[in-house]
Amino acid sequence: MPYMGSATVTSNGQTYEVQVDLRASENGRYWSGRLTAASPDICFEIQQDQRPRLRLPDGSEDTFTFLEWTLNMSAVTIFGSGAPPFE
Repeated sequence: MPYMGSATVTSNGQTYEVQVDLRASENGRYWSGRLTAASPDICFEIQQDQRPRLRLPDGSEDTFTFLEWTLNMSAVTIFGSGAPPFE
């Protein structure tokens, strides 16, 4: 089941409100999707952390990495391993 909506990212001690569009793999071993922040600067700050954490409104969370990141863009493609933090 996909998740589309608001989320919070914790990165290097800072908290950022973001929007996400996430999907789980068919086998449930990983998840990925698009993270959109309010500005390119926020995406840049999040990307500086080796293990940023994504938290959904229900309190579920997981770490993620970047699959794609472009300078001066406020949206990035992210990847998480393991069971997705959404149902």
